[in-house]
Parts: sequence; structure tokens; C-alpha cells
Amino acid sequence: MNIDIISEEHRNRSFFKGLSDSEIAEILQNGSVKKHAKGQLLVQQGDIPQHLLYVMDGALMTFRSGSEGNMNAIRLLGRGETCMDAVIFMGSISPISVSAVKNSEVLYIKRSAIEKMAATNPVFAVNLLHILAKYYKDALYQLDGLSIKSATQRAGYYLLQLYQGANSEEFVMPFSRYLVASHLGMSFETFSRTLAQIKGLGVKIKGNSVILTDKFALCPFCDEDTAAVCRNRAEKCLRNNNSLSDKKV
Repeated sequence: MNIDIISEEHRNRSFFKGLSDSEIAEILQNGSVKKHAKGQLLVQQGDIPQHLLYVMDGALMTFRSGSEGNMNAIRLLGRGETCMDAVIFMGSISPISVSAVKNSEVLYIKRSAIEKMAATNPVFAVNLLHILAKYYKDALYQLDGLSIKSATQRAGYYLLQLYQGANSEEFVMPFSRYLVASHLGMSFETFSRTLAQIKGLGVKIKGNSVILTDKFALCPFCDEDTAAVCRNRAEKCLRNNNSLSDKKV
């Protein structure tokens, strides 16, 4: 594969960050790009993974299936994100399935190449650690949300994370409401009702489009980690006073 398929956007992602052209070329020599239609299954729960998956374009979902056919979305992945990296180092079968939730292009990188580079390339090894550390933190927040946060708090925090990753007060929920609801541990109906409640805080929601009429509208759902990197922190921050604890959401 030509190294040009790894654009500047992808080079700035955690997986490729700091790698030289020759190191990226080595990864590509041990990989292949596959196209998947929406709904196509890439990995089945119980499989023994032989590849790390890197999303070149589109979107994937990792999920677990129950004995009665019920499905719980674990992670929703967009461009530049990876999956099966943690599973590779577990040394066992995959506890999750992976499917495409949009038409997607995915870079499959051989497990043996990942293990070799992790053992011999310090920069690549640190990149993997950063990725796995983020997964760990996200999993903690997801568990925290499911155990002690209300539906409104979970939905508000999800929108806040999208806003922090956008460049304006207008942004889009990149996944269907059904998938987001499953990811947040609630029914589609509960998620829809919750979004209607959040509209009263100065948030306009039409379909998957979100517009903040007040850029501080989602501040009641903030936490310390988000506040530390918030681009609006210098102007106003509820975490600098007692307002946050007084908000009933």
C-alpha cells in the first residue's frame, strides 16, 4: 500500500503519532484496507482476533450480545480510532463483536506485526499505551454513568464531549439515536425524552443536529477532566465556583 493513504489527519491520531515514514510503511506492509457496508459484521464475539482494526473512514461499533439476542453497544468509533488492540494483548477470545454502522473503510493490521512493533518500537508502544489508557478512562466514565448518573446527566455529558470535539456551537451526533441510547444504557424512548428535557437548557436539537444557543448550556454536565481542557474555561467555568453542585440535572 502507498504511504500516501495515511493523510496528515491520520498521522496526528494517537496510533500513528510520531512515527516516521519508514515505520508507517512497515505497518502498511502488514496490513490491508477493506470496505464494509453498513451493518456488516467484522468480528464475532468469541473469535480469536488476528488483526487490529483502524478506522480510515466511516464508523464502527463494538458490542456484546446476550443469550436472548439483546445487544449492548460498548464503544462507538469514528475516523482515526482503533479496536481489537486491547483484545490482541489479552491472549484469549474476543469478548466483543464489531460491526460497521456506516459504510466504512478499515485498515486491518496483522496481530503479529502489532506485537513485534510494540516490543521493538518505543514510540509505537507509548502510542498503544495512550490509546489503552483512554479506553480505560472512557470505560470508567461509562460505568460511572450507568451506576450513579441519571439519564439526563448521561445524555448531557455525551453531548458535551461532542461539543468539546467540535469547532463551533453547531455539531452533529455522528451515530443514530438508537445506538447512542444503547451506548448510554437507556432505551431509545428514554433517550428521546431526555433530549427533549435538555432542550430547555438552551440546546436546539433537530434530528442529529445540535445547536447551542448558549455555549455554556452544557456546563452543568461537566467534570474536572473536561473542564481542564475546555476551550471556554478562561471565560466562565462553573467548576470554579459552587454553581455546578447546585444544578439539578
